[in-house]
Amino acid sequence: MLITTPLFMSNYTFTAFARNDHATSRAMIGAIAGSLFNIVFDYIFMFSMGLGLSGAALATAFSPAVTMTICSTHFLSKKNQVEFQWKRPSIRHLVSCCQLGISAFVGELSSAIITIIFNMLILDIAGNVGIAAYGVIANLSLVVMSIFNGLAQGAQPISSYNFGAKNAERIKLGVRQIFLLVGGLSFFAGVLTLIFAEPLVSLYVKPNETEVIAYSLEFIRIQAWFFPFLGWIWLYNSTVKGMGKINISMVSSVVELCSKIGLSLLLPIWIGTTGIWFAAPIGYILGIIPLLIYYYSGRWKKLLTVPAAEPAKA
Repeated sequence: MLITTPLFMSNYTFTAFARNDHATSRAMIGAIAGSLFNIVFDYIFMFSMGLGLSGAALATAFSPAVTMTICSTHFLSKKNQVEFQWKRPSIRHLVSCCQLGISAFVGELSSAIITIIFNMLILDIAGNVGIAAYGVIANLSLVVMSIFNGLAQGAQPISSYNFGAKNAERIKLGVRQIFLLVGGLSFFAGVLTLIFAEPLVSLYVKPNETEVIAYSLEFIRIQAWFFPFLGWIWLYNSTVKGMGKINISMVSSVVELCSKIGLSLLLPIWIGTTGIWFAAPIGYILGIIPLLIYYYSGRWKKLLTVPAAEPAKA
C-alpha cells in the first residue's frame, strides 16, 4: 500500500481535472470502474490465487490506476480543453495550490487523528467490544458520508466555474438547489438508518455478539440524528473552497478538529460511555458555526454580488 501511494495521490488529480473540464461522466465511470476492479480482484487475488490479505492490498493498491486510465482518455479526446506543457516550477503557483488544499488536508488529517483518539478512548472505556462496534459504525457512516462528499464535489465545479465567469446568479441557484437536495437526502438517510438500524448492524455482526450489537445500535442511532448537518457542512465547505475563500474553510476544519478532540475527552467524563458517541456529530455541528457566521455577516452575499463581466471589445 505504501509503495503505491503515488497512485492514490495522482488519482485525485486526474479525476479533478477531468471533472472540472466538463468530463463528469468519464470521471464517474472511472471511479466506478476502479471500485469494481477492487471488488472483483479482491476475490481473485485472495481466494483464486491464494494471496490472502496481500491479495486484498494488491487489488486496492492498483484500483486507482484503472480510474486514471479511464480519465486519461478524456485528455486525448477532442473535447479536452486542458493543455499539458513543460514549465519551470513556480513557487508562487505551488504556494497558491497548497493554500487551496490546506483546508482539505486539515479535514483528512482530522479524520485520521480522530480515528486514533477514538480507538484509544473506546478501548479504555468499553474494551474490544467497543472497538468492534466503532468499526461497524465507521463502515456504515462511510456510505452516507460518501454520498455527501460526491454531492459536494459535484457542486465544486459549478461554484468555481461560475465564480470565475462572474455569474453570481448561477452560483446562488446551484447552491440553493444542491442545498435542498443534500437536506432531503440526509433527512431520508437519517430516517432510514433509524428504522433499519438493526438490519444494517446485522450485516457486520453475528447475532450472538449481543454486546457489540448493543453498542453499535446506540452509536448509529445517535449518529443518524446528525446526518442533515453533516451534508450541509460538506456542501458549504466545498462551495467556499470553489470560490477560493480558503481561510474560512480552514477555520471551519480546525474548529471541527479541536471540537471533536475536546468533546471526546470531556463528554465521557460528564455523561459516561455514551458521551464518546456524541463527540463526533457535535464536533461537526460546531465546525459549521464559522461558515454560518461568514454567511450572516454579509460577506457571502458580497462575494456573490460580483460585477458582471464586461463584454469583449470588437
